[in-house]
Amino acid sequence: MKPKETGYFRFINEASPDGVLVRNLGAALYFREKGMPMVADFSLNAANPQSVLLLRELGMRAVTVSYDLNAHQLVDLLSSGCGPELELTMHQHIPMFHTEHCVFCTFLSQGHNFKDCGRPCEHHRVRVMDRTYAMHYLRSDEGCRNTLFNGKAQTAARYASGMRRAGLSRFRLELLEESPEQTTRLIESYRALLRDKLTPDALMEKLDLLDRIGVTETK
Repeated sequence: MKPKETGYFRFINEASPDGVLVRNLGAALYFREKGMPMVADFSLNAANPQSVLLLRELGMRAVTVSYDLNAHQLVDLLSSGCGPELELTMHQHIPMFHTEHCVFCTFLSQGHNFKDCGRPCEHHRVRVMDRTYAMHYLRSDEGCRNTLFNGKAQTAARYASGMRRAGLSRFRLELLEESPEQTTRLIESYRALLRDKLTPDALMEKLDLLDRIGVTETK
């Protein structure tokens, strides 16, 4: 959030959502005053008991675990007394890069900013190829900032059973470009996983996923 960007928060509030996934402290203060149910997102970087406590004191009903934690560190956090309020992003296209620079405006328009670019981000889908020829998803937000998401989704499925035993009970699935059919298949697969009717290896093979928790190594 930057100065004079509360207009984005007003837009969200006027939509009367059931709750808000809060990504910065400015949003936390704004929506707390509105009495809006809030969940702290990964960008608030809850990585230890003190940061979780501070976010809870700000009014968060749940706190997304920092992507910097590996499985062992997450178990340590759970053993510290945190647990019911923590939420793990189980499935996601991990955000790889975030920039003020708008690729859509630069390469898909003759304009210079949102006033004259014609909003190509609303009409085009853009993917970026890396040095390994993998294709990744580019998205533009309301502030014309761009985020690049990994083209292949990753899963923390291998750690779900252990995390549940350690006290974690909130798991999130994040979607990006999935069709209704793909979404249904994905949700049903994770439900089967949490009911011990599908193994992590079978889920990863079925959905073609990377075996990774947060931004840490696979093991």
